[in-house]
Amino acid sequence: MNNQQLAECGSIEEGNDSGAVTRGMMRKRAIELAMSDGRSALEASKSDWEQAKQEFGGQDKDQMQG
Repeated sequence: MNNQQLAECGSIEEGNDSGAVTRGMMRKRAIELAMSDGRSALEASKSDWEQAKQEFGGQDKDQMQG
């Protein structure tokens, strides 16, 4: 995935020093999953987000930072 594709989906946040998962990290992973399945960055589905959530330890959006 390149920066152009990531930019199409909004800002991507890098990890932070606290180790907390951010929305940007989740977004980036969901996009990666969509693209690995042959879909564009804009076609990240709910299942991509759910898989990303599981990979990051199952945090809810309310528990994430940023």
